[in-house]
Amino acid sequence: MPVHHFLRHVQHIPDAVEPAPQHPEFAEGQLLKSIGAALTLAGFDSVKPTALEMFRAHTEECEWTGTALVQARD
Repeated sequence: MPVHHFLRHVQHIPDAVEPAPQHPEFAEGQLLKSIGAALTLAGFDSVKPTALEMFRAHTEECEWTGTALVQARD
């Protein structure tokens, strides 16, 4: 007997939704905040600025590599 899943409650999306700002400074700040949050969830109490910069650079490198792979596949 197949099982059918469906949504009972659908969240309403407001009509006036603004896209997130695309300024590089804003994006970098959000990236650093999310790296800090991930490190906190992993159990770290603090992070040195050099380590945070290393994580940011690695994230951007992975982002560019992923973008290149997607473009090459298309």
